[in-house]
Amino acid sequence: MSDKVEAPEAPQTLEGWYMLHDVYSVDWPAWHRLSQEERAELGREAADWLVAQGKRASGDTAFYHVVTQKGDLMLVCYRESPDALNEAERSWRRT
Repeated sequence: MSDKVEAPEAPQTLEGWYMLHDVYSVDWPAWHRLSQEERAELGREAADWLVAQGKRASGDTAFYHVVTQKGDLMLVCYRESPDALNEAERSWRRT
């Protein structure tokens, strides 16, 4: 038996693209404790990141409000390669 753990492969669409969907839960009490200015700044940072992703030559990126037990927001990215998908995810996590 191997000790090596392999990450699951990113799903590929019928068109040959790769897709990431990440669901996030929001700590609403903590969010509401932030000042209006802090919430606005976080919103601007997220919006700036989305605008930058929209300027890419290829791929799509969007955030959705979801109604589910698993979370509140879902990030969806389509990219032409697993490496490009990984870069999008790492870029978001650095934001």
